[in-house]
Amino acid sequence: MSREYIRAEYAKGTSLAEIAAALGVSKSAVKSRANRDPECPTHGSFFDNGIMGTDTSSLKGESIMSREPTQAELSAFKVHCEANGLPFDNWRAFWHKTKEYSSLFANKAAEEEQRNYHEEMLADLRKLAPKYTKRKVDPTGEHMLVLPQADIHVGKWASVSETGYKYDMEIAVERARQGTDVLVAKGNLFGVKQYVVCLGNDAIHSENGKTSTAGTPQDNDGSWFANFRAAKDLYISIIEQLALHGDVLLVHIPSNHDWRTGYSLSEAVSERFHNHPNVTGMITERHRKYLVYGDNLLMFSHGDGAKEKDLHWHMATEAAEAWSATKFRYVYLGHLHHKIKKVAGHQTAQTEKDLIGVTELVAGTLATPGLDVNIEYVRSSSGPDGWHDRNGYTSKPAIEAFIHHPTDGQVGRFTHFF
Repeated sequence: MSREYIRAEYAKGTSLAEIAAALGVSKSAVKSRANRDPECPTHGSFFDNGIMGTDTSSLKGESIMSREPTQAELSAFKVHCEANGLPFDNWRAFWHKTKEYSSLFANKAAEEEQRNYHEEMLADLRKLAPKYTKRKVDPTGEHMLVLPQADIHVGKWASVSETGYKYDMEIAVERARQGTDVLVAKGNLFGVKQYVVCLGNDAIHSENGKTSTAGTPQDNDGSWFANFRAAKDLYISIIEQLALHGDVLLVHIPSNHDWRTGYSLSEAVSERFHNHPNVTGMITERHRKYLVYGDNLLMFSHGDGAKEKDLHWHMATEAAEAWSATKFRYVYLGHLHHKIKKVAGHQTAQTEKDLIGVTELVAGTLATPGLDVNIEYVRSSSGPDGWHDRNGYTSKPAIEAFIHHPTDGQVGRFTHFF
């Protein structure tokens, strides 16, 4: 009964608060039920919620529910714009919030124009994409190698005199390239048929050559243009090498240093491989991305968004169908630049953490297949800049990779320190 009620009320635009009050449940419970209902008009099914399986070549997006304003609402908004010196003629969307409702009004014509510009840009990039020959995947390979490529920070600058470390644009690229080569060589000994390469994830140190996306000043080496080109060339060379040995899935991870620049970089790199039969892209703005590999369910996120204590619940609701179809569950995060590994679910424990000069390992707690989630922050190949050094955030730089077997879960991990 509640599913049909939620479906009908969502279609009418009834607020979450009103639906929850009528059913006597929380708002999060309403959203959870709607997410699991493939017929709900504002939520999608398994793939619409950002899940991609290994045999899926495309990913459907999730759109924001919006409607065009009435003439009365538009007139009121025009008065507001005139009173505050805002460009009413160029508006794209606006929110109207009251105690009971939070309504988004969208300018459909402006949205369509923006989509057209975006599609034209992507079409132009695809015209420039080179032709590639399909590579035969190793028939003996069973494993998937996950390369989070977290927090490379191309463009970060640090001096030995201030921090004890030297880090600049060239070092960032060289470490990422060298470290990836070492990790892939080790992983290939297992027999790998698929590689996962995370893009974004603070690939570039600043949004504009000066600050992070939120406006925090950064110690930067090189111009924004130089940083973008260096990161682009780095990823292209890595992906071309990987695609010689197996299929490559590109996953964009939105992040706090390069929210817009990182997305632009990911789209540019992904479209470069538009004609490559071994390369697939999962390039969307979704904060949390999901991947199914046999009995493995993986979440990728930067680590600066949803609270860590809620991540296994997000996985269980956002990827409900995959959750019920898999046994081994993993969350890969960046952002903190040092190792933290935890188990969450029917038990909660921290099993590994980088401390000052040493890594603490806690034995005795293992994730129970089917019940628990492994949550892991991966290390960064970048050294500390002035701010991080002053505050004592000086973990040893490293790059990591993880081996997954389709029926045995994560069976190996590699770390290359610098």
